[in-house]
Amino acid sequence: GYNGKIKPMQQIHEQYRQYTAPYVMDLRGGTNTAIDAGDKRGVGSLINHKSMSQSNCRFKDRKQNGVVVGVEVIAIKSIKNGQELFASYG
Repeated sequence: GYNGKIKPMQQIHEQYRQYTAPYVMDLRGGTNTAIDAGDKRGVGSLINHKSMSQSNCRFKDRKQNGVVVGVEVIAIKSIKNGQELFASYG
């Protein structure tokens, strides 16, 4: 999955201010929270952006009782050992 520390968006904005938060993924579904993988880097933070047609994996919301609590990484094409991971950030 996309591992990191779950933080309120307000904390993300305060921490990064005018800078881009490079390893933050917004948890959709009205939670107003995000996963900050900058604190706890997992394999998900190493996934680079490509268009959907060029991607070999995708992000999927992980829900608990209908609330988004995390993000999983799902392979959508065969991925060989040592191959770079790509997903659409859109």
